[in-house]
Amino acid sequence: MTEERLRLIRTLVWALWGMLLVMSILLFGWFYLRGRATSQAVDLPVYKSVGDFSLTNRDGTTVTPGELSGKPYVADFIFTTCPGVCPVLSRRMQELAALVPPGEINFVSISVDPETDSPEVLQAYAARHEAKANWFFLTGGRDEVHRLVKDGFQLVLDDSAKQGTNPDIPEGREPIVHSNRFVLVDGDGRIRGYYNAFDEEELEQLLVDLSQLL
Repeated sequence: MTEERLRLIRTLVWALWGMLLVMSILLFGWFYLRGRATSQAVDLPVYKSVGDFSLTNRDGTTVTPGELSGKPYVADFIFTTCPGVCPVLSRRMQELAALVPPGEINFVSISVDPETDSPEVLQAYAARHEAKANWFFLTGGRDEVHRLVKDGFQLVLDDSAKQGTNPDIPEGREPIVHSNRFVLVDGDGRIRGYYNAFDEEELEQLLVDLSQLL
C-alpha cells in the first residue's frame, strides 16, 4: 500500500471520528435538554392561536397551518436585504436547527418584505444558511403578511419607511421595523412562548420548552 493511500485512509478515519463526535455532542445536548424539561416541567402558557394563513414557501409550494400541524415550530420574521438584526436572527435559527434531531420540529421564517422577497430570492437566502427541508421561508401578499404578524403572532411590524408613507421617520432608521423574537408554536397552531433571539438565557429556555412540547 502506497504512502499516499495510507494518508488518505488516515484522513478518512479522522473525518469519520470527527463526524461521530459532533453527532454525539448534539445528541447528548438534546437529550440533556429533554431531561431538564422533564425535571423542570411546568405548564407552558397558551397565548392564542396563530389562526389561518396561506403563504408561499421558497420552493413555490403553498403553506397553510395544515402543512405545519402535528409538530411544534419556531417562527421568526426577516427580510433578505435587512442590514441589521435579520442576519443574526437567521444565524441563531440555523444554530437552533442544528441542535435538534431532524423530523421532530419545523422552523418558519416569514419575510416582512414580500414585495422584494420572492420565493427565488428566499431560496437563495435559505441556501446561504444551509436550510434543510424543515426550515420554511414564507412570503405572500403585503396585507396578508401584516395581518399575520400583527393579529396572528401579535408582534410589531412597521414598513412605513420603505413605503414612504411617514415623513417623520428618523434618518438612518431601518426601512422595516420588526420583532427580534422567536415564537414557539405547538402542533395545534397555538403560541406557547416568545423569546428574545439576542438573549442566550432565553434561547436556552426556548430549547427546554421546545423539548417539553415533544
